[in-house]
Amino acid sequence: MKGLLVKDMCLMLQRKQTLLLFLIISVVMSFTFEGSFIVIYASMLMMIAAMGTISYDEFDNGFPFLFSLPIDCKTYVMEKYAFCFGMELVGMIAGLILMFVSSMVTGKPVETDGLIAGTVGSFLGMAMVCAVLIHVQLKYGIEKSRLVLFGIYGVIALVLLLFTNYFKAHPIAEATGLVRAIIDFAIRNPALLLVIIAAVRVGIIFVMYAVTVRMMEKKEF
Repeated sequence: MKGLLVKDMCLMLQRKQTLLLFLIISVVMSFTFEGSFIVIYASMLMMIAAMGTISYDEFDNGFPFLFSLPIDCKTYVMEKYAFCFGMELVGMIAGLILMFVSSMVTGKPVETDGLIAGTVGSFLGMAMVCAVLIHVQLKYGIEKSRLVLFGIYGVIALVLLLFTNYFKAHPIAEATGLVRAIIDFAIRNPALLLVIIAAVRVGIIFVMYAVTVRMMEKKEF
């Protein structure tokens, strides 16, 4: 797996102009937006850049060559997870540094209450999304994956719209039944709720990993 990590890092370094542009955008964002937005934004940019290595692997019928080397599908998927999560972590650390630097320059205080929990939750949330995106791109390829992702985003937007309209028509204060029970549980046990959400995200990541490995083992290259 070390060789694959080195390969992907070299591919990332070949895109110096893109990485520099991402850095400039992140710096500007750190002085424009308040709070931890820059942490999420910087980690998201690095995750997207890391996932671009899958396109390079697929380009010009590259998969048959890769799997002629002494690596298997499980190792390849594991490396993609490790590389993308690692780049996401790098972006998150850079975002935290930018957030504190911009706070010192502008004099705006940084809200530290819940910063660690929020950062960990954001990392797991984006890692979960990354796991889904890796599966989609490896399963459908560069071109088809764009259409699939467009459909996924459309479904998510529709669900969010339905939830928004529902809570507009049914105020939370008037909620009853299961919705009221969930709200009461969240109010009484906020820490436990965060742990449950984190556990669900980790579970989804492991499930997507296993599904992706199985899918890659069935593909013919």
